[in-house]
Amino acid sequence: MTLGLGRWSAVRLLLVLLFACATREAPSRSQASAPPEPQPERRIRASSAPPPCSDAHVDDGGHCYAPPPGPPRGTLIFAHGLLFGDGELDTRARVIERARASGFGVLVVQGERGHCDWDPSMHEAVCWPIEVRQRGRLRELAATWPLDALPRPRVALGYSNGAFAVAALASERIVELEGWAVVGGGLRGELGANPSLAPWLLVAGEDDPHHRQTMEALHGAMLDAGRAHEHVLRPGGHALVDADVERALALAERFVGR
Repeated sequence: MTLGLGRWSAVRLLLVLLFACATREAPSRSQASAPPEPQPERRIRASSAPPPCSDAHVDDGGHCYAPPPGPPRGTLIFAHGLLFGDGELDTRARVIERARASGFGVLVVQGERGHCDWDPSMHEAVCWPIEVRQRGRLRELAATWPLDALPRPRVALGYSNGAFAVAALASERIVELEGWAVVGGGLRGELGANPSLAPWLLVAGEDDPHHRQTMEALHGAMLDAGRAHEHVLRPGGHALVDADVERALALAERFVGR
């Protein structure tokens, strides 16, 4: 009798243990049908298409895109000179016209009011943050440009105040492009320790004494750093001429199809 009870106790204990294991391992109906926990969001930097250019300037710090009439052969990024109100729209229009005729789209990038703070009369001017102390804001502006959405090759054309901005972008490698055309400008501060290896084109007018000097200073800094570049001193003054745009487009042409 004692032996029989012992066997029954062992069997009952085994059944209890098996039931406990099955209860622990098998999910309940509510657990089995519950949706999976959300995974952490993957932060992917999307490249949205830029808005089209109209007959007016975009908002301060903004940008617009003028597509070519056919399949794009590349992109010219145009940084304007200092402007007031609707100034420089004719210059912008000529850049777009010449680029589109060569099959290139144009990303027009816009500076902001308040950066030309060396003179109270410049308070309402739309400028680029070209001073060394303003590099942070230049980085922030460049980070908003949808470069990844634009066809390669991508070459920057900076004119006057915009030329100083483009030179800073290339000097500090704030963005990576296939080429840099700096027309009637220069560089505030020292050349970066590791400037862009993409081709640089430096253009100044013979009759533009101030910017001829600032461009020669940048030319000298490039030579001292052992950076290959092209330095052009052309006839004329400070105004952006069609030949300047054509030189920038010729720079881009080198990389078409690569």
